[in-house]
Amino acid sequence: MEKAYSYEFQICDESSNVIYTSGTRLHDVSKDTLNVSTDEYTFLDDLDDNKKYYLRYIVTTVNGLSLVTADVPLIAAEELTVNLNVSLTARNNPENGYIELLMAADIDPTTQIEKFISGKFKIYRQNIEYPKRWEPIFTFVLQSEQPSAYTWRDFTIEHGKTYKYKLCQFSKSDITATVGYSEEVYADFEDMFLFDGKRQLKIQFNPKVSSFKNDILESKLDTIGSQYPFFFRNGHVHYKEFPISGLISYWVDNEELFVPLTKIGLAENNLTRNASAQDKIYKNQIVYSYTYGDENDRNSTGQVYKTETKYNLTPGQVQSYRNAGYEVELERPSRTFDLKDSEGHVILDSEGHKKQRTTDSI
Repeated sequence: MEKAYSYEFQICDESSNVIYTSGTRLHDVSKDTLNVSTDEYTFLDDLDDNKKYYLRYIVTTVNGLSLVTADVPLIAAEELTVNLNVSLTARNNPENGYIELLMAADIDPTTQIEKFISGKFKIYRQNIEYPKRWEPIFTFVLQSEQPSAYTWRDFTIEHGKTYKYKLCQFSKSDITATVGYSEEVYADFEDMFLFDGKRQLKIQFNPKVSSFKNDILESKLDTIGSQYPFFFRNGHVHYKEFPISGLISYWVDNEELFVPLTKIGLAENNLTRNASAQDKIYKNQIVYSYTYGDENDRNSTGQVYKTETKYNLTPGQVQSYRNAGYEVELERPSRTFDLKDSEGHVILDSEGHKKQRTTDSI
């Protein structure tokens, strides 16, 4: 094994120009272990904020062999200091299947009212089963406002799971600093919900998922000259399918998370009326458009499902709802293929470059 003799650290810009260097320095063998050689150097020069740099390490052995590592990307970013004292509270709402998030700032001792806050913020969610994974779910801006005036609802939760939330403030360069954490909250609800990112349809009374299966594409081909058939399978096809059913009604949407009662011609607590007109509006214009709409339904794990075109609603204030959900791809990346001739050879253009075709992303 070669022994290190000297080393050099270089900081380069995006054009690979060396802007700072440690110079060639002798290796300090006192820091070595049995199989590892270690070098350290401190640059006292400041780097411009929000610019990309690269760190390069060059080591020379006692026999004159020089080794250069791959460039390590660096970025100089501003520090974000947070002097806010804002509490974040998480509450489970079992009736409507979401977790409610509330914020509150300190009370000003002079005015005896809540302090006004300014800044850009993000709320992150943690599933207790994966304690190192924090996923951003809300981004918002406060401009001299009291945070208690706002409420956030997390509809993409899973029954039986425990969640925790944290509030972070971030700068223009996306440097974040944690303001505070919520307590752990257990998601507990009985009904089934369809959520499209904006509205939530509550399927109450007898919610049922009769099956949950993985679909594959497989076909059988019988031939004339063979005793046994051939089986073909598309290895890329693998998606989930599940039928859903239950009862829905606008009278169980007490928080009007799906549709305001005034939109279907109802006033609050108005029970004495001819319901046929409102039932027709709710069925044909609201639920029907929601089911056939272009928006997707996302579950708590980030998977996207789309309901199929079969649809069944029975008349009345309490209606039977039946449908089926399919797992779909929210965004398919572009793919590039080499063009080949009938003999399987790659086709080249006049300059010797491969001819290719790119499929559009959807």
